[in-house]
Amino acid sequence: MPDNLELRGWVDDADAQIATAGVVIGGAGDGVVSAVLSARRPYICLPEPRPFDEQMSKANSLAAVGGAILCREPPHPREWSNLIDRAIAQNQQWPTCLTGESGPQRVAEWLNSLSVAAMEHKGGIA
Repeated sequence: MPDNLELRGWVDDADAQIATAGVVIGGAGDGVVSAVLSARRPYICLPEPRPFDEQMSKANSLAAVGGAILCREPPHPREWSNLIDRAIAQNQQWPTCLTGESGPQRVAEWLNSLSVAAMEHKGGIA
């Protein structure tokens, strides 16, 4: 592991740490996505495999609108510097679809629609 990388594991103040992070690297679970979007932090998303692919669906959608840099596979160590630079640059042009007065409500509805769509795609909902 690089000397300048700190794995925090489970923490009680994740929202506060995300809000002050230079770049957030994480999965695409609802909690981390909500915290990253709320704090408008540069985001490198490594979606975790799930039975209904909801994290991949969410990560693809975030990447499509410019809300995250998507990594479908764990990056090679030499790729991290470029990924971090890309995430910071991308964050300078925050997607307008993720802002506004009703932003949190729209993001919640959007996240819910992604989960429902992923489940329908996998045959989880009739």
